[in-house]
Amino acid sequence: MSQMRYVLLLRGTLCWAVSSDIHNISMEYPGMQVTATQICKQAFPSEQYVRAEMVISGSNQCKLKCKYEEYTDFGTEEHSTYREAPDYTPCGEKKVCVRGFCVDAPKGMPTRPVEKVTTAKPDSAGTRRSTTFRWITRRRRNAI
Repeated sequence: MSQMRYVLLLRGTLCWAVSSDIHNISMEYPGMQVTATQICKQAFPSEQYVRAEMVISGSNQCKLKCKYEEYTDFGTEEHSTYREAPDYTPCGEKKVCVRGFCVDAPKGMPTRPVEKVTTAKPDSAGTRRSTTFRWITRRRRNAI
């Protein structure tokens, strides 16, 4: 608080005065402007096939699970991370995310179709990697 007071006193009121009379009344929110997939492509910019999945926890919190698959000699590795869903990102039938929670969309508000919704608890905020070793197991059985 003291740092804010210092900056305000240093720059004076003229610097902090609002000089614009324009107000945004377009009623468009970030989740209406970008898709979940576009947000997830920012999480993995070098990957071509990134998928987005809306994850709703038990407390109605909504997050985006961003993931892509990598094919290796040992099977398929899924890399994933979680991102905050922007306000008004679709999270169910006539539902949108507002401040991180999946709520009923206001009446008359346009909504987009949901890409995919999963009702599960997000693991953590970090990037996760899970590996599927089905191919190796089958190959070992055939060798015996």
